Amino acid sequence: MIVLEGTPGAGKTTRLGALLVAHPAALIFPEAQPPPSAEHPTDLNSLLDEDHHRTGHAAEVHARYPDTVVASDRCHLGVLAYRHALTVTGRAPRVVFEQARQRAEHLRLDAHHYHDEVHIGLLDPERSRHRRARFAADPRYQTWFDLEFLAAYNDFFDHLDRWSTPGPRWRTTLHPECTPPRVPETALPCPSACAEARSPVITNGQAQRQLYTQALHHRATPDAPVACLRSAQQVTAAWHADIRHHLDRQHSR
Repeated sequence: MIVLEGTPGAGKTTRLGALLVAHPAALIFPEAQPPPSAEHPTDLNSLLDEDHHRTGHAAEVHARYPDTVVASDRCHLGVLAYRHALTVTGRAPRVVFEQARQRAEHLRLDAHHYHDEVHIGLLDPERSRHRRARFAADPRYQTWFDLEFLAAYNDFFDHLDRWSTPGPRWRTTLHPECTPPRVPETALPCPSACAEARSPVITNGQAQRQLYTQALHHRATPDAPVACLRSAQQVTAAWHADIRHHLDRQHSR
């Protein structure tokens, strides 16, 4: 599996959208979201369990279709980095970070991602804020614009081997280049607040998919309603329904 991680504004979701364009049959997991209004430890368990499910589904797909591109917007590392930054900046007690580490170790997430291709893009805090300036006034994202918090977030990745066991294909890039996301000409709308579209509408057979910042929008047929897919189970089930028969035909030739 390919995993994109790092500082907000490093271009993770934009790169994931480009990956979907280049590989229309790819299995793409959007950035995981905690349950609405969930507090610690419910939010923590939900996010780390989701990452565990993603690694399981990725392994199953690769076992049957080894050439399939599978990619995820973030993994357990971002969950740990966020809680590390919360504790360093005094926004949460140290136990919040320690519980995150313990839960990740219990689920063996380092081991599950050890052989994955993990790309970590790091931006200095000022550049991170500049790239995301259009969200600066949104109260939902104020923490992500705090320079002290962003510095502490980066510190987790700067000293990753303190908290994790990096795999052989984990790579860190400082100040990755990123073109501003383009607004697609068409969109698959849904009633949820999924922020911005980060890919054009991708058609594969009758199905259509479009990556958003917080979800994958999916329409099974031209007459079907648009579904807002967020979890590993939802995304993988839709992928199987849309793609499996196409790949089966390819492998039977």
